[in-house]
Amino acid sequence: YQLVAAGGGRMVSSGDTAQLQAISTGLPFRLVQQRSAIDTVVMQEIVRQTPALRPAIESIIAGQVEISLRQVDDVTPQQVPRQPGAWVPDNSVMEIRAPKKEQDQVQDTPVAGEQTLTPEQLALVRTDIIEAIRDDWMGRTPEAQQQTLVVAELNADRHAINDAIHTARHEKGDTGAEERTFTVLEPLRVPDNALRATETFAEYTGAVAMMNERYWTVAEVDTQDAVVTLRNADGESVLISPQQNTAQDISLFTPRDLTISQGDRVRFTRSDTDRGYVANSLWEVAGFTDDGAIRFRQGDQEKIVDPQAMTEDRHIDLAYALTVYGVQGASERFAIALTGTEGGRKRMASLESTYVTLSRAKEHVQVYTDDLAGWSADARHSNAGQTAHDLLHQKSDHESDTGNRLLATASRLDKTALGRRVLAENGLEGETMARFIAAGKKYPSPYVALPAWTRHGKAAGALLTEIRIEDDGMRVVLSDESRLRGGEDAQFAGLQASRNGQTLIADDAQTALRLAQENPESGVVIRLHGEERLLNAARLTGGRITEPDEVARSVRSVAEAESAAKAEDPITLPPDEQQKLAEAQEKAARELAEQARQELLPALPGTEGDKPDPLLSASDERRLRDGTERETRELDEAVREAVAEGREPRQQVRDQMQRTEREWVVNVPEKEIELEKTLGGD
Repeated sequence: YQLVAAGGGRMVSSGDTAQLQAISTGLPFRLVQQRSAIDTVVMQEIVRQTPALRPAIESIIAGQVEISLRQVDDVTPQQVPRQPGAWVPDNSVMEIRAPKKEQDQVQDTPVAGEQTLTPEQLALVRTDIIEAIRDDWMGRTPEAQQQTLVVAELNADRHAINDAIHTARHEKGDTGAEERTFTVLEPLRVPDNALRATETFAEYTGAVAMMNERYWTVAEVDTQDAVVTLRNADGESVLISPQQNTAQDISLFTPRDLTISQGDRVRFTRSDTDRGYVANSLWEVAGFTDDGAIRFRQGDQEKIVDPQAMTEDRHIDLAYALTVYGVQGASERFAIALTGTEGGRKRMASLESTYVTLSRAKEHVQVYTDDLAGWSADARHSNAGQTAHDLLHQKSDHESDTGNRLLATASRLDKTALGRRVLAENGLEGETMARFIAAGKKYPSPYVALPAWTRHGKAAGALLTEIRIEDDGMRVVLSDESRLRGGEDAQFAGLQASRNGQTLIADDAQTALRLAQENPESGVVIRLHGEERLLNAARLTGGRITEPDEVARSVRSVAEAESAAKAEDPITLPPDEQQKLAEAQEKAARELAEQARQELLPALPGTEGDKPDPLLSASDERRLRDGTERETRELDEAVREAVAEGREPRQQVRDQMQRTEREWVVNVPEKEIELEKTLGGD
């Protein structure tokens, strides 16, 4: 931001706070959007999904999990291209439970009236959710396989799906006959702050640690002295103090075996700029070299990766399935999702995770879960976490959210009969921003609701004013008192939108009503407290803020304007350039002054021929000429001062010159001429 601002540019940041946040602590992007003065714009139109799938994404954005899943289920699995004879799921949302032990013992004699399944039918009944995902993916056409994202909540599920698909492809002959097993490094997801404690390293004794681009092994941990011993493959050792380690970035990995074949889909798990590795970039195993390295291919590009010889090349993995965190930002035609409540899946279920999972696909998403009802209930809850601001402003945020919800469900004031009476009896003919809240159990009287904003234009609730019906329904009046259902930072309320690019601001409701009556084309905003001005008013009302007495207050002395300009722009030109500029400005100012003098004084004595005004005496003519010359000298001095002090010469000097010339012609000469005519009237 600082570099862009220094260059005089503007930058737009784009992101989605409804998705999963970083594993490390803090929610900076959400804080910037909700708590700072930055202006935000919400992109409402969804263009990724097809019209059939789009309602499901809109519902999950609104937090309606059950409705979204029903809409996902409405898009049938039959539209996914599949190979002949492939298994097709019955529904787009399927619950597959592992059989209980007591249910595995099937009685030899079926219960009377119970329908038994044939062996062929039993073969189609899925009892293993990993096998169902494997068969679903394997049954798709090769093109559809390349266009399908498989998403899992847990790394354990991701590994199980990857291994199952690799084995199925190898057995079917889709990959090379040769299989090779390599030792790779699996990242350990440890929060940054946790590595400041010695106890954390004690849990990962034996893990691989990368520090300063070098690889070590966590050899020993002394919790009493709070030191950790790291040892590398050459036998070198180093002691570190986790509590005092602020300059060195440490990442932990665990070794594991990875079996791959030619034709497998793989990816890098860590970016390495020196080697050209990009995390989560997809590659295909093109084969193996004679010395045991792997050939990665991506289109026409090829890389040689040697996990056996280079520890840096061990950041690879199969890429048939990814975690929810890994697919953020990805997009494909189809998606297969594994969710549920068994084991760690229950802890991962959240509204953010469900939103990311369902929104990756463009045309169809297939959901497999081990407990549909339980997972749907858990997925309704947000797992975004709270910041210190959320805790400190909890009550204020609740009031603001309540007011915003009232506005969202309210009707426009001019769309209801009672609302139109309110507008008519208050003489409001402009484009109103008010909303109508009908009477109900909580609010027995109808209300007019105005949108409330913070100083920076953030929505902060609603300003409510009661509508009273008097004289047996003959009169509809607004209460003299209003109450704010919004946050403590609400400072403004919008009454009327602007049609002419101007917005007026008032300090109370009565003044605002009067301004709206007198200026139906202008926007009107009520300032609830303080003396600050509403920023981003043009975006909210359609017009810039103009206070009623702004013109009077805007008249300031030339000296103040000059000092402010100098303070804002301290950059000066070299002396030679300043002198040249001053001479050019003085010449231009004199030309303007002479031009205006000819336009405003065409008939001054002595300027048009040699015939003086017969109505003026010689002494009056001499006095008028002396006054003109004196005013001319004063104007020239003002021009020189303006040029010397760096004013903007053309506009300011021209304005000052015209005012002075008008004083010459209108005030002094006409007064003396009229006096002379009066005395010599006979």
